[in-house]
This record gives sequence, C-alpha cells and structure tokens, in this order.
Amino acid sequence: MSTAALALAACVALSAMAVLILGPTERCAHTALGRAYEGVHSGQWLVSALALPLGRARANALARRCQDALCDAPNPFGQAVYVLLVLGGHKSFIDGVQSVHLHSLAWARATSGTFTLALATWIVVCCTDPGVITRENNDVYLAAYEYDDVVYHRKECRTLGVAAPARSKFCTTTKRRVARFDHFCVWVNNTVGANNTRWFLLFLAAQTWLVTYVTGACAYAVWRDLRDRDAWNIVFE
Repeated sequence: MSTAALALAACVALSAMAVLILGPTERCAHTALGRAYEGVHSGQWLVSALALPLGRARANALARRCQDALCDAPNPFGQAVYVLLVLGGHKSFIDGVQSVHLHSLAWARATSGTFTLALATWIVVCCTDPGVITRENNDVYLAAYEYDDVVYHRKECRTLGVAAPARSKFCTTTKRRVARFDHFCVWVNNTVGANNTRWFLLFLAAQTWLVTYVTGACAYAVWRDLRDRDAWNIVFE
C-alpha cells in the first residue's frame, strides 16, 4: 500500500473516530460532527438503503443491531484505527525519513524500539482486566476501598445485587461494574480501572514518547538536509 493510500485511510478512520467520540458531546451537538453522529446513531440512512431489498421491518432490526454494535457496545473499530495509524506511520517514517536521511544502525534501533514500545503497551492495556467486580470477588474490593461517608456513600449495585465498593462505577459500555472506574477508552476497547490504570498511564507515556521521537527525528532530518544542501548560504538575486 502506498504512503498516499495509507494517509487517506488514516484520515478517513480519524474522521470516523471523531464522529463517534466527539459527536455525542454537548459541545458538538449542533455541529457537523453532532449531526453525523445522529445520522449514524439513528440508523435511518441504513434503513433507507435496505428497506427496498429487505423490507422496512428487517431493515429496522438490522439498523438497531448495527447501532448497538457501533455506538453502544465495545467494538474493535478504535483498535483497528490505532493499529492503522501506528503501522502506517511507521511505514511512512521509514520510507520518507529514515531511509532517506537517517541511515545509521542507531536510528534503526531507536525507531524499532519506540514503535515496539507503543504497540506493546497498547496490547497490555487491551488485554488487562480493569478490575471487574463480581459477586465472588466483591468482598475483596469492599475491603480495599472503604466508604468515607463524605464523598463515597454506601449504595447497592442493582445489577449484581450486592454492596457497591467505594469508587466503583458501572460501565455502561461494557455492562460491568469496575473498581476505581476511570473511563472506557475506545483506542484499547477496554475500561480503565483499578487493575490497569498503571498500564494505561504507561501506554500514554509511550504514545507521548512516540510522537516526540517522530517529531524530533523529522526536524533533525530536515536540518541535516538543509545543511547538506548548504541552504543556509543560498543567496537570491
């Protein structure tokens, strides 16, 4: 796949992610992102397209299933976008920068290590249990996170039918109660909670380093190219 095709695919994927992530927010409700999200979430476009071949009843049922899978339940779309961005970015960096301007073995090792670290931390967060609370382990989390009756008051989890540990919340996306719930991250298709917060922070640090490394390497490559061409001494007459 060419660099241009990868860039186009990345732009399309990022646009779709922007619709799914920002579209439901109040700030974007009356913008193009909000309207696009409403169109996807309502499923009317799919109903209209499938009503003739399938019939309106079947088209409505299929639209509801697609809506649940894409907007209201965990799905691998965000993970696919992340992999596309990282692998596509790696290919673009190798072809356009490293192979042209940064030929040394040290640069090759640094690039491989940086991209590998980003992907490795992502895989760990994707696969790590965030701290899902069940009837069997609820007592363990109750002992670990006690109520202070100031911020965290005693309450019952209506789904599990047991006392909800302090700082736990019910994740509406995964339909699970998670200890020390933070949020559901679409990029890893997993909830961030008590058991994987440290891995999520490491994942964020790895992505920050990846962006910093690529930006710095590109700036250095441009500087070397200008130096080799003696661009600083060019005189325009």
